[in-house]
Amino acid sequence: AKHLNTIGIRHIANSIRLHGTGIMNTTVHVSYLFVRQHLFHFSQFLYDDHVKSHLLHERYFFNRERGSLDNRYPFERADRFNKDVRRLGSP
Repeated sequence: AKHLNTIGIRHIANSIRLHGTGIMNTTVHVSYLFVRQHLFHFSQFLYDDHVKSHLLHERYFFNRERGSLDNRYPFERADRFNKDVRRLGSP
């Protein structure tokens, strides 16, 4: 099962009360490293030839059909694109 852990303002306020403001630098640094790592992987993913090919195909479709779509990308097409790209990562 997949889990989504969230943290709210109340959690942060309680943590600052308990540990002091010294945790802020550590928290910001850990958050920065997390975002940097994920952006790096995302960037590498976008440069994959198969993914890039799919993206260019969808861009061509959207530019060609933009007028008839009222500048809105169809959800069904986005859903199919998402499933196709996920299949690329599966063995």
